[in-house]
Amino acid sequence: MDYSQPDFYRFSEDSIGLVKFANSFLPQSKSFDILDLCAGSGVIALEFAQLRPVNKIVFVEVQDEFIPHLKRNAENFFKHEYEIVHAPLSQFTHALKPDIIFSNPPYFATTANLISPNKNKAICRSFVIDSLEILFQTVGKQLEVGGYFFLVHIEPPDYFFTLSHKYNLDIKSSQKFKTCHLICFVRL
Repeated sequence: MDYSQPDFYRFSEDSIGLVKFANSFLPQSKSFDILDLCAGSGVIALEFAQLRPVNKIVFVEVQDEFIPHLKRNAENFFKHEYEIVHAPLSQFTHALKPDIIFSNPPYFATTANLISPNKNKAICRSFVIDSLEILFQTVGKQLEVGGYFFLVHIEPPDYFFTLSHKYNLDIKSSQKFKTCHLICFVRL
């Protein structure tokens, strides 16, 4: 599909890899409610909705520049209920208890010395706003018990052991994908 995206950003194969990983892991006969954290242009949830029945998608994105693209993509590629929440994860709360949460968050901490001088790219690549801890805290409070959290990240699954247990998540499966890891957590 031809997704609308800001000039400074292009989604990568890791987003599509996460969708394929989730599709292969989840039960076939179910319709899902989805929360897409660090949604960017909405590619992950929208691609998943092309493969599986989806009732509702809530997209959460902090950057202003993504919002018009996210809206355009949702209108063009999803014919059911959706909502766009423009907020940092630290301020996000919602009544929806989704079956699935997807996230392709920034890969780097701000201490990694890999911060782009371009503000928008920096926010995409590094936790300039929020943190990995806040991401897991958000997942822990929003995800339905028994629900799935699919994450793509450069760190291996073991890296998330402490965070996942702190927020009642269990690592169920993982797969190496190019230079990153696709990880499935289940909410306990």
